[in-house]
Amino acid sequence: MTVLFDTCALISLLNEKATCHVSAEQCLRKLAEGKHRVMISPLTLAEYGVKGNLADVYAQPFRIPNFGVPHAEKAAKFRAVTCDAKKVERKEPHDRQFIATDTMILAQAAAEQVDCVLTNDTRTFTRTAEALKKAGEILPNVVLLNDDLLYHLGLTSQRNFDFEK
Repeated sequence: MTVLFDTCALISLLNEKATCHVSAEQCLRKLAEGKHRVMISPLTLAEYGVKGNLADVYAQPFRIPNFGVPHAEKAAKFRAVTCDAKKVERKEPHDRQFIATDTMILAQAAAEQVDCVLTNDTRTFTRTAEALKKAGEILPNVVLLNDDLLYHLGLTSQRNFDFEK
């Protein structure tokens, strides 16, 4: 299995005070033990590096593929969907527009044939993925960081996994 950590999942992993820290930490450990591929996008590095220390990221067992031409082509196609005002569905009038970086990270995940993307961003990232899927784009599963994460990834057979502190 190949799993890509979104920026929010990376922040949760590296910030001990984050709500989903234990879930992200446990997930990364189980994935690494199982010899699964764990990736982050260089775009995630760019977002994380604004406020975080990139040395903390490099200490983790992430594979960081380059963002190249195949990714850019898919990102351009995805941006055509997310930039179309008619396809931007907002649950509330104050909801944010789609974020270009989310679209590009999803494009890279799709081009890399990632199995799932981990996030806890329900405001923009998951909405972007939903809009792209609704437009017929083939994407990896988007999985939220929560207590059932390992179950949803098939890394444990029980729901509501009791994470070790």
